[in-house]
Amino acid sequence: SEKYQLKTRDWDAPGNLVDYVTRVNRVRRAHPALQRYDNVRFYDADHPAVLWYGKSWGDDHVFVAINLDPERTRACVVDVPLEALGIAPEATYLMHEQFSDATYEWHGPRGYVELHPQRDPAQIFVLKQ
Repeated sequence: SEKYQLKTRDWDAPGNLVDYVTRVNRVRRAHPALQRYDNVRFYDADHPAVLWYGKSWGDDHVFVAINLDPERTRACVVDVPLEALGIAPEATYLMHEQFSDATYEWHGPRGYVELHPQRDPAQIFVLKQ
């Protein structure tokens, strides 16, 4: 069976995921919410090709948007459970995107995400008050 064969890999070949996985692991290690398995909650995204979920632990609130379409850019509005996090529904807060290091100011319980399948098929946001 092929799955038991040793293969030589070119770790520098185009399409290699090593750098991407390294960045994901760096974010995971930095956030206690991402180190637990019993705290995932799925929330509404207004496009069926976007998966939106969050994980919280104490004051660490992390949200992840994933483009499930490998060919097209997907943009949508996502729900943020402000009241469940003890934040007023009309509040202004910051969402810090971990891969790009961009910070966005969001107002109220909905925010906008745009996911490009080749450049950023997923975004990881940390909510800052």
